[in-house]
Parts: sequence; structure tokens; C-alpha cells
Amino acid sequence: MRLDPDESFDHLLTHCESCGDDLSDAQTDGVECRQVFDTPEPVLPRCTDHRAVTKRCSCGARTKGTFPAEARGPASYGPNVRAAVLYLLMGQHLPVECAAQAMASLLGCPVFTGFVASLAAEADDGLVEFLDELKARLISSSLLHVDETASRPGRDQEGVVPRGDE
Repeated sequence: MRLDPDESFDHLLTHCESCGDDLSDAQTDGVECRQVFDTPEPVLPRCTDHRAVTKRCSCGARTKGTFPAEARGPASYGPNVRAAVLYLLMGQHLPVECAAQAMASLLGCPVFTGFVASLAAEADDGLVEFLDELKARLISSSLLHVDETASRPGRDQEGVVPRGDE
């Protein structure tokens, strides 16, 4: 339970259940709390309008503001939608079509499979520096633990059973 709920509602009876008397001025004798966690309905994406303003200097030159990284085109999904789609793809292993359908149902607007499919490559590009750093650290490590669970006893690296061991 949270100490700071977003909303609170007091549920009061106006009359005594036993005798029917008015309870408007009666003293409160206790409060029992129950909290319900839910998403707003409907869950709609928030739309933020980014406008690159062009100014003309007294010298005659025009200078235009720059868009933030998430404003990739005239209409685009922001980082939270992109992260949710990647979670469905990579965390829950949903096929592209299913992830697109799930997001379209949640957002109440179309989500195209091309957009969903493009996110895997985008996420892969975002891991390049991490993977390079990881490789460098693994190579320079004096001790390396390796899990060889996928290796099967009696087989070479290609999984072929050497002759005579069949």
C-alpha cells in the first residue's frame, strides 16, 4: 500500500444500518483502507507537439531550432512506447505481428509491423558500445568463468560424434 495515493474516496453511509438514524453529524469511529492499483482507462498515448521555430536575424540569416531525439519524423512514437515494444519482442519473445497487435490494442491506434521490426536493429545499435566494453573486459580478465551447458559430452564443437564413439 502507498502512503500517497493518487485519489482517495470516503465511502459513507448516510443512515444507521440498525435503527435508520441520520449519521451526518455522527463522530467517525474508524476507517478501513483498501487500495486499488490500475491503469487509466482508456490508456491513450500522450501527444507532445514539438515545433522547431525559425528566427530571422537582423543580418538576414535564418536559424531554425532543433528537434529532440525522440521527434524522429512528423509523427513518431516516444521512448516509453519503443521500450514497451522492445520488452514484448525481446523480454516476452512475441513475434513482430503479435507485438504490433498488442501495442495497437493497448494504445488504441495502429502500430505497424515495420515499426516494430525496426526496433530490434535500433536496440542492437544501442548495444555496440556496451558489447565492445564487455569484450575488452572479458579479454583482459585474469579469471573467466564460462558456462558450457550447451556442449554435449562425446561431441566435437560442431556437434558431430567422432567415429568409433557412436
